[in-house]
Amino acid sequence: MSKVTEEITNILSGRYGVPAPRIAAGGSLNDLGIDSLVTVELTLTLQKTLGVPLAPGEITSAHTLTEIVELIEAKGAAVK
Repeated sequence: MSKVTEEITNILSGRYGVPAPRIAAGGSLNDLGIDSLVTVELTLTLQKTLGVPLAPGEITSAHTLTEIVELIEAKGAAVK
């Protein structure tokens, strides 16, 4: 598991109460119970936590964890 995957999983699990096994299953944020409003909040959290610029709407509730990780890694996330 990459550091970015681990960080996003921790945020989804810790802040939004999504069980880690459900996150790993590969469904969309919407499938995990994350609606569009929470997705906006998640995007802001990821920007701050991972140090990547994300445009409004760049992450949607239709994205999967894999898609989000790929996007963030392409932008050069700063994960310690």
